[in-house]
Amino acid sequence: MKLFINDLTVMDFSFLDAESGLIGDSLIVDIILEGDLNAESMVMDFSHAKKSIKHEIDKLADHVLIVPEQNSHIIVSHAGTTTEVAMLRKNGETQCFISGPQESFWLVQTDNINSRCLESQIEKHLLACLPQGVKDITITLRPESINGDSYHYSHGLKKTPRKLPENSAWASLCDQNFCGW
Repeated sequence: MKLFINDLTVMDFSFLDAESGLIGDSLIVDIILEGDLNAESMVMDFSHAKKSIKHEIDKLADHVLIVPEQNSHIIVSHAGTTTEVAMLRKNGETQCFISGPQESFWLVQTDNINSRCLESQIEKHLLACLPQGVKDITITLRPESINGDSYHYSHGLKKTPRKLPENSAWASLCDQNFCGW
């Protein structure tokens, strides 16, 4: 039996591409759950499926920087709860450097980020989280259908609250509601 959930959520994220650099994107998530019927004659309760799967996708892939960890032009390092990512040009110069809390990054074991790679990674993650009666899951990521011109922009990343030094300029700005720390 199959349970279809179209337009479950929209993933807003950024990713690193060796040719283009930092790219922002938004993709609509559709899912199909396949499995045995439970005692209520359902593969999974629809409202619970929507809520729990959306939560897992948001935790994994929404407002994160997706990093193709196996790309030879990308260097990833960790220091405590901080992740640092450097992307190098072909001549070895740094193209971009990003540092932030681990929650801001999704490190994917691939050399190139594309929709099929992300679909596969999300399917594996969700299958491990769903009830045993769910035997398979199919994720489809698709862009919004837009007539005319469109553009990509990089979305804000997840962040963790941090304590700023009381006398710092940033703390002063935050006190005046100029930043959302």
